[in-house]
Amino acid sequence: MTDDVWALDLVEEVEVPGWLYIPRDLGPVERREWIDTVQDELVGEVGWDGVPISADVVNEMLTSALEDRDRTDSIAMFQVWPTFGGDAATCHIGIFPTAEMPDWTDSDAVVHLFEAPHIGPGIQCSTKRIVPNDGGPDIELSGVHFIFRDGESTLVVSLAEAFDPLTVYALRGVLALLHSLRLVRPDTGQPFQSVAFDGVLEESPWRFEESA
Repeated sequence: MTDDVWALDLVEEVEVPGWLYIPRDLGPVERREWIDTVQDELVGEVGWDGVPISADVVNEMLTSALEDRDRTDSIAMFQVWPTFGGDAATCHIGIFPTAEMPDWTDSDAVVHLFEAPHIGPGIQCSTKRIVPNDGGPDIELSGVHFIFRDGESTLVVSLAEAFDPLTVYALRGVLALLHSLRLVRPDTGQPFQSVAFDGVLEESPWRFEESA
């Protein structure tokens, strides 16, 4: 990770309904206090199935999010509410050495150019797949990854694979975040400036809402 070199910053405040910041490295007492505080705000919220979300489900989702947060290399993680059947959209923000990154243009994802106003040119990688559902209709899963790189560091803002309507809903928040997000060096204040990817289509990114 190269997050000791770069710090996240927002040019202006972003308020996205349903986005919950997930802290990391909490002790047992802090975890319980955080879950209790957040749970009070979420219990009874209506889920995607139109049914109010119970305290047990909220507790399970928050506990799972904290465990996921401690396992990942992300420098920031958000869980997006409401949920669907125990599943939630999750946004990870990570900064990694460019030399360790895969060739994003050589994958099964749909790849298009994307530009963030305070970061620079990058790409949007969109994935979709169908999984069988015993006793019910097949389920469509999707994920979206925005990648920006310079010669040394790569910024990755990802919506992890989730139930497609959850991804569609969360994508609006990611776009709002990317409109204001920038990286700066804490010691000098120098902003991160990405460089363009070669050999990527310039047409508009794949429209997720077409499948919603």
